[in-house]
Order: sequence, then structure tokens, then C-alpha cells
Amino acid sequence: MMGAKCAPDGRILGARAWSLGYWLYRPQAGTWEDLRQPSNLWYPTWARDGATVYGFSLDERAIYRFRIGRPGREKVAELGSVQPTAPWLDAWMGLDPDDAPLVLRSAGLSDLFVLDYGS
Repeated sequence: MMGAKCAPDGRILGARAWSLGYWLYRPQAGTWEDLRQPSNLWYPTWARDGATVYGFSLDERAIYRFRIGRPGREKVAELGSVQPTAPWLDAWMGLDPDDAPLVLRSAGLSDLFVLDYGS
């Protein structure tokens, strides 16, 4: 498992399996749950609601989100002409306090940009 992160309430751990997609671990029950989401989403990041996970598709140069317990995913931002940093060195995706996506842009130095995806 890679990129494991606790949900905001601390009761669930979300992680990405290399080629098996996203999984949830519930420590109190000792169980793993397959979220049936593609493995091409990197840097899983929990939204404040604790039920939504955002991920960065390096292949599609887009940010997606999906809700725990619901099928499918939604594209929320495309990088367009923004060149992200090299994925094998220091690429990163996160959320600001209002759940707006953040990425590192390659411009010789690391800069943070907010992508307006229009709620």
C-alpha cells in the first residue's frame, strides 16, 4: 500500500495499492475494503467531509474525486497548460482548507497554485 492517509475523523485509513486501486482499512474491525477505483489516481487526499477522496491522474493530467460507498468518480480539474513537477521526484497534490485542489507546478522552482474547479 502507498500514500496511506487517515480520514479526518481518524477512524479509517485510505491507501492506494500499486495496481489494485484504492482500499480502506478499518482498524477497529481489522478489515480492508476495495473501493473499486482505478489505480491511476495518485496522492489520495481526504476532503473535510471524511467521505470524499481526491486523487491526481498523472496520465490524464487531471484531478478526480470519488465518494466512499458510491460507484464512479468525477473529474474536478484539468491541469491544461500547467506542467506538474516530475512524478518520480516531487509531484504532489493536496487540498486547501476549502477542499480546492492544489498541485506543485514545475517552473524551475516549486510554486503552489489553486485550480478553480467551480464547486
